[in-house]
Amino acid sequence: METEVNILKREQNKVGIQITVPAEEVEKAIAKKINELSKSTNFPGFRKGMVPRIIVERTFGMDNICGRVMHDLLPNAYIESINKLKLRPFSEPEFDFEPLIPNQPYTFKANVEVYPEVLLGEYKGIKVKKIVEDVKSEDIEKAIENLREFYATYKTVDELPASLGNVVIFDYKIVCEGKDFESKNKRIELGKNLLLPEIEEKIVGMKKGEEKSFEFKYPDNYNNKNFAGKNAKITVKINDVQEKKLPEIDDKFLKMVGGYKDIEQLKNYLERRIKENNELESEKKCIDEIIQTIIDNSQVEISKSMIENELEKQMNSLEMNLQKEGITLDDYINRLGMDLETLKMILDSGLRGNLN
Repeated sequence: METEVNILKREQNKVGIQITVPAEEVEKAIAKKINELSKSTNFPGFRKGMVPRIIVERTFGMDNICGRVMHDLLPNAYIESINKLKLRPFSEPEFDFEPLIPNQPYTFKANVEVYPEVLLGEYKGIKVKKIVEDVKSEDIEKAIENLREFYATYKTVDELPASLGNVVIFDYKIVCEGKDFESKNKRIELGKNLLLPEIEEKIVGMKKGEEKSFEFKYPDNYNNKNFAGKNAKITVKINDVQEKKLPEIDDKFLKMVGGYKDIEQLKNYLERRIKENNELESEKKCIDEIIQTIIDNSQVEISKSMIENELEKQMNSLEMNLQKEGITLDDYINRLGMDLETLKMILDSGLRGNLN
């Protein structure tokens, strides 16, 4: 006999089902579990796997054995049932169950949230205009500058003070309303607007090994709520000051970036690549526009719990990736200049579009 499954209720994305496992299947599951215990447990006077059932039952107790059976039976029967009903759950189920009784059918309930049904709108005959950007001379020059930046070399300058264009590696500590925020070996190129101007001004002129503390009030509209509009004491220690040197555009550079015989050959190559990228970007925009039009013409209801579930997955994934890089989530948020709630808000806004 097959497992019997019925839908008890369906409200929006929430589905309640009742699952009944036939008595014959329950007995098979109990017999299998007793056989496993017989093989995995030492019973004095018996070889493994040759222990009479009654001995196994007396040793473990039938309630204990049935509990072990339920541990396997519930998820297996649940998976079989949702496949039979062709449900697409996105959350873990909540089970409502009673103790299993030998020689009796076993009935339990499961509540689960599933992906919403989509009422697909009109999708045939959608027209979009394909626009491919022309390659400008400035695009080619910018690509060459990007190559120079990529192959830039850095040299420590022990005695010279840090200036705009230098790369500084520093530790910092922020004390704000009794809380400490620290980061080690932060790497910043001065003059790239990566720091608040008032803080960057304090760092410019510092030398390797120098430490400085200063008071600072963050702007009211600062995107990290931990600091916005608040007074703080900031301590900076410079670990290294490096001078960046861009390579000259000469034969050595041309050989380094791909073995080009002259600058014109490099420019021709970059022009082709930029043109290809523009073409791909144009196609992508067309596809995105078509998909967005289909979404706009369709009806789908995304539940709050579905968004929260996906948000938690993204946060966990982000934290795991950061750990691989030796970075904590708090440190990452501080580097971005925001707080946890702001980061979640940004991820949340992107999730709604992606889920659609």
